[in-house]
Amino acid sequence: MTNDVKVDHALKATEAALKAIIWKREKWPAWPKRERRFKFLYGHNYEGMLDRTELRIHMQGNTVRWASWQTLVNAALKQYRYSPVLPTDRETHAIAKAARAIDDEGVVPWLLKRYAEIK
Repeated sequence: MTNDVKVDHALKATEAALKAIIWKREKWPAWPKRERRFKFLYGHNYEGMLDRTELRIHMQGNTVRWASWQTLVNAALKQYRYSPVLPTDRETHAIAKAARAIDDEGVVPWLLKRYAEIK
């Protein structure tokens, strides 16, 4: 896999976890249509999605997890602006680790735990 693909996978996993939490919290009967108030769902707006989950304060409560979040947000900004500069091996490793670290530091496993807690 190329570095670009690895980064894209990490970002898509993060986005999917955020959207799953939003869906479960909102109890929508169907996915919302593209409307101005749901713009964050369609524009890869990770900050907007995190705000909608109301988990920002909890994310910020752990400095390593918050740094991992910032790494992913920065990667998303770079990726979705179609940067001509490919991520280095070091950047790719940091992004993948930020998304999937097994301990409670990884963003995706942490989000999935929060998803499981929602009734």
